[in-house]
Amino acid sequence: MADNSIRKRKSGQEEDTKGKQNGSTGASSGKPSTSSFQLKGFVALLAFVLAAILYKCKSLLGQDGAEEVSGAKYLSADLGKRDAVANAFKHAWLAYERDAMGDDEYHPISKTGSNLTAAGGIGYTVVDSLDTMQIMGLEDEYARARKWVVDKLSFDRNAKFNTFETTIRVLGGLLSAYHLSGGDALYLERATDLADRMLPVFDTPTGLPTSDVNLGLRKGIADPNNVVSTAEASTIQLELRYLSHLTDSDEYWDKAENVMKIIKAARLPSGLATIFMG
Repeated sequence: MADNSIRKRKSGQEEDTKGKQNGSTGASSGKPSTSSFQLKGFVALLAFVLAAILYKCKSLLGQDGAEEVSGAKYLSADLGKRDAVANAFKHAWLAYERDAMGDDEYHPISKTGSNLTAAGGIGYTVVDSLDTMQIMGLEDEYARARKWVVDKLSFDRNAKFNTFETTIRVLGGLLSAYHLSGGDALYLERATDLADRMLPVFDTPTGLPTSDVNLGLRKGIADPNNVVSTAEASTIQLELRYLSHLTDSDEYWDKAENVMKIIKAARLPSGLATIFMG
């Protein structure tokens, strides 16, 4: 009895060993292993992605493909698409210029414009479009827009404007136009004027900017709940830092960088920041 039981155990162990060997080789049993399937699937996926990238590059290159200049390859421009985009912009811009030049907003159906405050606008659409016209080479449209900035742009408005939107659209628009123009002093002067009017938004107990600003009074306007959007407060640094670089004044940089220090210090244990801060 003991001998029979020992033989049975040995027989079972041998069968288990054979089964494991067959499973590990896969090919010997005629059944691919799971790892083999995963590897083949990954290779197939990689091949598909590469094929898609090559197809996309081919469509971007157009019929002429890449252009070689002094040993370096450059993608040839899709002139048709480029011109179509420029013409679409011109169509929209000329309608705005005809019906609402200088207004913050344009309503194409009614063909009218409006400003964000009863005290007047601050050139949201004009200033926000300057760099686009510069990039597209729309010299006539750009010249008329610049003239409007010279003659009519004013930040002396006794009204409430959103700190974030004013920074990224108007301050950012002026700084972009300054850079793309090769240093037109007009834009730096207007950008500095606007930033100086906005600096009081940082004069808070926490150092976080208020959500709104009165440009005429040069005064920050806090949210009724005394909070500010973390996303907004942490997305105004680029413009202020660049202005510090251009003016050699650290004040703009220091105010913006302090916000990032505050957010970093207030992170949750997970490493994330809250949606609002105050």
